[in-house]
Amino acid sequence: MGLVRFETLPDFNDGDYGFDDTDSRGAWQMVPLGAAKYLRLKVVGASVASIESDNTGIASVTSAEKEIGYKNVYRIDGKAKGPASIYVRGSQREVLARLQVEVKTPRNPFVQFFLVSDKTGRKTSTTMQDVWTWMESANRMIFWPQINVTFVLKSVRDVKVDMDLGDPIDFGSIGMMPFVKKVTPEEKRWHAITERGALGREVFNVFCVWNFIHSRGEEQFDAFVASKTPITAQEMEKSGANYNMCIIKDKAGNGIVPEWMVYAHEAGHYLEGFPFHYEERKGFYPLMRGDGLIGARLLRRDADKMNP
Repeated sequence: MGLVRFETLPDFNDGDYGFDDTDSRGAWQMVPLGAAKYLRLKVVGASVASIESDNTGIASVTSAEKEIGYKNVYRIDGKAKGPASIYVRGSQREVLARLQVEVKTPRNPFVQFFLVSDKTGRKTSTTMQDVWTWMESANRMIFWPQINVTFVLKSVRDVKVDMDLGDPIDFGSIGMMPFVKKVTPEEKRWHAITERGALGREVFNVFCVWNFIHSRGEEQFDAFVASKTPITAQEMEKSGANYNMCIIKDKAGNGIVPEWMVYAHEAGHYLEGFPFHYEERKGFYPLMRGDGLIGARLLRRDADKMNP
């Protein structure tokens, strides 16, 4: 039996961005509307007669050998939003391989950053240039090429909180909660910091602070997202309503993971509207991995949630 499958071009197509061959539904490729992705077809012990799209109005496929100088390379162009399939067929019209394609329209949420200080003079060391770099890197390396999402910078503002927030700031057990109540001192502290954040779903609010802990939490984080809107976890998973308040500490990632990638992980939670994490798996480092050892890869499940 021969081997026929699509593979990415690491040196041309930014690695496996937008490609997922781990999904149980089969190999999958995201293609931005009005743009193209390039894949190599690997064929061993088989004879290919044709490669065709089942819906050329959504996604077309053409040889790209002359265009980029690689053999067995195909260009998939996004024509209209929606799903399509690319079929590799043999001489008897039998299907040798299938690639599922999803053409996605742009999603352009706003992001605004707040550089926090308190009445004692404590202040984040994060700068305007830092947060611009975070946003630009995440857009260029993760969100645009993989799910056709580009964050738009709304503002970067200094915000002084008129209380002694402490060092580190103690958020008690606030961490992976759907929304934050306003009862305990820790909850009131969180609300004081996030008071100037926009509530609408179209804006992601990022508050940069010097340091924080969860003194009554089971886990510690370098950053986390929560909601000001009262909502259950079940409602949030269905609607994603207002899961848009992020707190991030200085030097997030501890030099192991770049700060911009920590920001991207939290932005991923905002986009999907739910605190989802992949379980640990040796050698597998998607952006939404749960133990902090994250990578830049988004999968089909992420694309379905973050830019449906």
